[in-house]
Amino acid sequence: MASKSGRKLVKNVGTQSYALPDGTYLPAGESTIVKDWDANAENETVKQWVADGDLEVEDAGPDPEQEARDKEREEEKKRRQEERKKSEGGSSGSSSASTSSASGSKTRSPER
Repeated sequence: MASKSGRKLVKNVGTQSYALPDGTYLPAGESTIVKDWDANAENETVKQWVADGDLEVEDAGPDPEQEARDKEREEEKKRRQEERKKSEGGSSGSSSASTSSASGSKTRSPER
């Protein structure tokens, strides 16, 4: 998933700080996670920084924020499915009960 999103860990091993085209700041001597590296990597200047060895780029691994969102979506999906099952089971049971009570009252009315 991380490689599809272009999420990379970029280490600035140069002696000066850089700013990527998307505005991401890369302080000298520090590593920074760049969420959309693919878009930045197309820039000719950025390509030169990498070619010169000023920037080292590696896969940043899974995005914990995205994983949390995915997990939340899955849990919500399960909750909806459970609610749907409960409402289908409950509504069919209650409708048959109301039908029988309604028909029961109709049979009692003529006897009076």
